[in-house]
Amino acid sequence: MMKNRMSKVFSMVVALVMVLLFMLVVVGCGVQQVDEDKPVEQQVAEEEPVGEKEPGRYPLTITDIDGNEVTIYEPVDGIIPLHPASARVIRILGKENLIIGITNSIAQEQVFFPEISGGPSIGRWMAPDIEEITRIAAGYNNVIVISSGGERAQELEEKLVGTGITVVSLRLGDAGKVLSQTEILAYILNAEDRAQEYVSFVNSIMDPIADTLATIPEEERPTVFTGWSPTPRGAKSPEDVTGWRAVGRGGAVFSLVEMAGGRPITSALPPMSDVSFEWIMAEDPDKAMIWAMWQAGYNTGDPAELIELYEMFINAPGAAPLKAVQNYNVTVVAGDIAVSPHFFVAIVALVESWHPEHFDLCYRKIHQEFIDEFHGVDFCVLTQGAFVYQRKDQP
Repeated sequence: MMKNRMSKVFSMVVALVMVLLFMLVVVGCGVQQVDEDKPVEQQVAEEEPVGEKEPGRYPLTITDIDGNEVTIYEPVDGIIPLHPASARVIRILGKENLIIGITNSIAQEQVFFPEISGGPSIGRWMAPDIEEITRIAAGYNNVIVISSGGERAQELEEKLVGTGITVVSLRLGDAGKVLSQTEILAYILNAEDRAQEYVSFVNSIMDPIADTLATIPEEERPTVFTGWSPTPRGAKSPEDVTGWRAVGRGGAVFSLVEMAGGRPITSALPPMSDVSFEWIMAEDPDKAMIWAMWQAGYNTGDPAELIELYEMFINAPGAAPLKAVQNYNVTVVAGDIAVSPHFFVAIVALVESWHPEHFDLCYRKIHQEFIDEFHGVDFCVLTQGAFVYQRKDQP
């Protein structure tokens, strides 16, 4: 009897030991072993997956800015943004760790993007290096390239056919579209909560502005010329300028004028159109907003390039009689806030200037609050960067 009992106990102990050994083997099998035949980047991607596949989340399909349906089949673990505006949105969404490649324009932003500006470059955003894109993406499972849409995006997509890399076209720098476009990207990256925080922040600023502007009759709103470069484009001094490159409806900064309570005189023009000062004189706008496409912004605290654009406009032959020039109502706005998810900063600066009797705001304060809350970068707008230039009084 005793022997039977001991035999049963011994059998149970052996069974328990076997179960424990089996579990250890199973756990051990789950550890990713180094495979010398695989790139290091791919091994890291496999060891540390970015996100788990939520039941029913994938595949997911979005409609991009060009109206194309784009399907994402698994979590994105690598992003290559072509434009700085896209990189800003990615960090706003808390997904900057997914950026694996950048363009030259993003690489220049060492101060604002210290964590990514030194990353692998794919060249110019207008003509990215396809071989470099595919080389960088080879170490990841699912890479997307974020473009701004249009013909360039279509050409890029054709060049990347068969690589497994997906081109997603979003207008993340257009004031009239950036909120909805950010929500689309957030859906792709599983960052909807953060996107809602951003949208709520922007609306808390823009809704009161819109409510106030709604009380101003259309005929009392200032007429505004908006453009981005003197013509000819290679002009070296104001005396060489014959006109200006205007921004019409559909252009990236056109909606800024309307959202800031202005009446654009360029509304009947194409998104980009060269106009003479004779044409501008015939319209004789109350204000002018010059978009400094690549000048100043977060890269430098020197407003010299903003001032240069200002001087080129007000001192060009034929510009002197304009009401906007005579009344010193020409505002130059850096592209980093004009064509950006930070667009509302530019709008606050414009309404402060165009409607001082209706608004008591401080665009610098709002700008700083936004950077602190959504970018978490050590940047002070009072001592760094150059974003807006307007000379109120005659020098």
